[in-house]
Amino acid sequence: DTAVLLSPVFARPSNVDTLDLSFFYANPLWSPDYDFLIVKLVNGTNETELVSIEESHENWVEMNLRLPAEDLLGSFQIKFVGIPKYGRGFLLDDIELNWVEHTETPVVVDTYPWNDDFESGSFDTKGWTTSILSGNADWIIETGGYGNNCPLTSAYSGSYNARITNDSQEGDTAVLLSPIFVRPSNMDTLKLSFFYANPLWSGNYDHLVVKLVNGTNETELLRIEESHDSWEEKNLQLLAEDLPSRFQIKFVGIPKYGRGFLLDD
Repeated sequence: DTAVLLSPVFARPSNVDTLDLSFFYANPLWSPDYDFLIVKLVNGTNETELVSIEESHENWVEMNLRLPAEDLLGSFQIKFVGIPKYGRGFLLDDIELNWVEHTETPVVVDTYPWNDDFESGSFDTKGWTTSILSGNADWIIETGGYGNNCPLTSAYSGSYNARITNDSQEGDTAVLLSPIFVRPSNMDTLKLSFFYANPLWSGNYDHLVVKLVNGTNETELLRIEESHDSWEEKNLQLLAEDLPSRFQIKFVGIPKYGRGFLLDD
């Protein structure tokens, strides 16, 4: 079974730059089945997937999505695609759209190499932004991992690293979004590198998804779903010809009661 809940047609105002979509949802287990949801942005016959929820949530969870107004057509709709799979139902409530006028000027990077070791102690310094997609956990700047007897008590370099953690095994997802990068005209390859760790805590550990973002279009680059008790280096090579003229890198943290997902350098 698959069914669509389609919103009315929304007109994009001319004096705002961001659409904030929020809703509450739950999809409790039923021995041990549960139901799925896909949320899409609809522009006429074109559809863009915004989020896919394929894990169970026994309690109400808030989802927040932010879309740049410049990527929307003059009118659009939001499509909720329900895929029941013999769970206790996929539940939606308090769906809300808000147009937001932001005064902050986004940071644009056009000089390379670019690096952030988080030693300033603030995400704002290099143009990072954070947002909570569901739950309450968010990215913060800290030293090492979380909790007593954590095997990692320091950053990879310097004093600080980025970290996300929570105190439950489900329900939290948050984004660490880079500044806007301009694709150089005289380079063939983009090298994205970073150090990461996600130490175990009583068998639990935290996950990460890395995405390339071009407006409302996102491409998954990497998914880390295994534990690492010490700092590891990750290197990704992207052909410049495959990149849009402007893009961002999105780090989606999914804490699952581990000692934190840590990023540095």
